[in-house]
Amino acid sequence: MAKFRPAVYSLATGEISPDMAGRVDIDKYQSSCRRCRNMITRPHGSAYRRPGSRHILPAKHADKLAVLMDFDFNSTANQSYVIEAGHQYLRFYMNGGVILAANGQPYEVATPWTEAQVAALRYWQSSDVLYLTHGNVAPRNLIRRGHADWTLETLDFRIPGWDLEITDGSGDTKKDGKQNDTLALADGREFDAKMIVKGTNPAGAVRWFEYHGTGFWKAEGAVKTLTFKDAPSLASGSLEIKAIHDANGKLNSAEWTELESDSSAPKEWTGTNWPRLMCMYEDRAVYAATPEQPLNYWCSRTGKYTDLRKNTASTGDPLDDDAIWRRLSGSRINPIMWMVDTEDLFMGTNASEVRVWSGTDGEPIKPKACQGKRTGGQGACDVPGQLVGSSVLYVSRSGRKVRQLAFRSMDYRYSSQEITLFAQHITGPGICEISYAVEPDGVLWCARKDGLLAGCTYLPDQNVSGWHQHELGGEGKVESLASIPGALGDELWMLVRRKNADGTTRRDIERLESVFEPMHPDGTAKQDASTGFFVDSGLSYSGVAVTQVGGLGHLEGKTVQVLADGSVLTPRVVTGGAVTLDRPSSLVHVGLAYVSEVETMPLDIPVQFGTTQATKKRVTSAVIRVLNSVGGEVAAGTSPDRRYEAFTENASQIVPGQARKLITADRRVNLSAGSELDAVVSVRQTEPLPLTVICIFPEVVL
Repeated sequence: MAKFRPAVYSLATGEISPDMAGRVDIDKYQSSCRRCRNMITRPHGSAYRRPGSRHILPAKHADKLAVLMDFDFNSTANQSYVIEAGHQYLRFYMNGGVILAANGQPYEVATPWTEAQVAALRYWQSSDVLYLTHGNVAPRNLIRRGHADWTLETLDFRIPGWDLEITDGSGDTKKDGKQNDTLALADGREFDAKMIVKGTNPAGAVRWFEYHGTGFWKAEGAVKTLTFKDAPSLASGSLEIKAIHDANGKLNSAEWTELESDSSAPKEWTGTNWPRLMCMYEDRAVYAATPEQPLNYWCSRTGKYTDLRKNTASTGDPLDDDAIWRRLSGSRINPIMWMVDTEDLFMGTNASEVRVWSGTDGEPIKPKACQGKRTGGQGACDVPGQLVGSSVLYVSRSGRKVRQLAFRSMDYRYSSQEITLFAQHITGPGICEISYAVEPDGVLWCARKDGLLAGCTYLPDQNVSGWHQHELGGEGKVESLASIPGALGDELWMLVRRKNADGTTRRDIERLESVFEPMHPDGTAKQDASTGFFVDSGLSYSGVAVTQVGGLGHLEGKTVQVLADGSVLTPRVVTGGAVTLDRPSSLVHVGLAYVSEVETMPLDIPVQFGTTQATKKRVTSAVIRVLNSVGGEVAAGTSPDRRYEAFTENASQIVPGQARKLITADRRVNLSAGSELDAVVSVRQTEPLPLTVICIFPEVVL
């Protein structure tokens, strides 16, 4: 009987697909997991227990879908928000709570989007303005002026001067700019080339005229009245402007053009045909993919985000800062699904990835230099892409793969690589939303179509890509998510659907708690886990010692876990919105239980004549190296009824009613598993306490 001590030094690769169970020949196998559930891998190689989710507020409608959006105006000044967008409303959250109106109710803004439309709502932030688009609704901008002061406005694509109306002075009842007709400029208003004026015919039909002359007028200190003249004076300070029509009604085309509309937007933008996507690139607003023209995109004039005029030059070719209207080429109609701006503008279509640029490195796009070049042919679904470092992460056409679009210096081109290659099972039926949390560990969070939460610790510059799955307590289903900066790292907010105890559906806004820190804010080390939050849809009480904790109406009738002053109490049922404690406690966390587990891949032991794969072996013991942990269990083998043994402390060291100490140490545990072909070690945590696994050293007998 031979004994071996293989080491699992790292868990950084996270959970990999069962298809990879035999790939002991690749390096990443040694740092992979057979299961990584409710545990988050770190780039350093350890894996720690996912913090719990804190209940913030029920969503406005329990029976209607809503989505979450992030808005980071100024994180250093606590001005980062999460927006709940539901059936014809917006709600706003910040600093771990909902923003209230003067009446004490959640502050809301009315919107035109219905429940059926919010899932397809797309948004883009520019400073204190959030642009919102939907293919069937005119684009809006949401303007922030204060925590409880937001305004939703329809984007105005009208050409400057649209509100200036001609006054009849020629006596023919027409407002068409003939000799002696006038135009009033209010104090502070300007009028120059490429502005328009409004006229009418005798029947009252509106007509629009665009000025192409060289004159410039500004009203300062009082109203100025411009008079239309067939032969205007050119003297300095003159208030005469070239007549639009001569006495015979002929248009003076040298200085005026009649337009069909006062809008600079394409005439097709009307009714239920509007851009479904919007972003910013090189100080231009880029709109794309209307239902009728899914391959088209429109870039505004530079610095003028609602001005889509293609030529504002007095004569000749468009100016460099004029608007750009383009259509992606292709043999099939493959709609634009997402846009992300980096050094260039990238668009993902149903069939390919396209780089929009000037064609010359370092040169901005302009009407004469703007091209769409295909960089790959993988295709994407309509989940918005995420900019991570210098890469773009996006979801494939099927919704079941996540790909990275990045520049490869070795062959000087962009390429698209799959980051779910080793974990293709992780996306299940498909992904419906993604959100990247930069700190503390760089995690790409993914909401699956079945409500499961998946995560990927992703640092491309360090070649780290480690997947993990998260099953929320109480069978919670994640329907939407958003990440915003927080005091201790990026915060993941979720809209979670669950069943009440009576079987009815509820939806709640929840926030993933910050990673458990072993230090107090003053820099002193923590001795126990009393401040750790490891329950889902949970709440905390802090104050004078009490024997009952209330405010738990959202968990009515549910069995919950309780951590009171660092001591784990027996599970209890929420009754009347409260739970009763065994003794007075001043710091209490209450919420739904979840199990965290990390399981090694089948252990591979190289021997002189090959491998021990497909050979029966038995794990007799294991040493688990843990960091700032309390509790925890370990088992060996793959049997459903395998026996778990506590490993961080002996039962004799646990004193009822006292908080258990944080442990950083190696713990050896004897295991009782039988011989199996696939020898694995599983470490789990079932109590509301922290667990960080650094590495695992099993002892295996052949």
